[in-house]
Amino acid sequence: MGYREGSMEEDGKGEGKELEKGLRAIRRRRRFLWGLLLVYIPAIWISLEVTGSDRKTSYVFAAWFVLIFAASLAASLARCPRCGQLFHVSGVLPLFFRSCRHCRLHLGETRQP
Repeated sequence: MGYREGSMEEDGKGEGKELEKGLRAIRRRRRFLWGLLLVYIPAIWISLEVTGSDRKTSYVFAAWFVLIFAASLAASLARCPRCGQLFHVSGVLPLFFRSCRHCRLHLGETRQP
């Protein structure tokens, strides 16, 4: 009992750093996913303008689709640094809210002002 009480402050700092590191990784995955979603229309439009071919544009779409699938899978399989459950999944479908579906840890909770 005395051991835990003496090291509470030290454990709190280490836990805070681990939370921040885990949340930073989740934020990075989410930014990549949302960036890919925003790139879709300009990429298709540029492909159509440059190639003038629907067939070649379909290759751009296929590449984008594979990337968006991988990014959404990576984002939905991210684990919460606090509870260890899947951050965005509670049930069958991923819900990309800004808090953990299990322990309600918010993505911006450990950011310093």
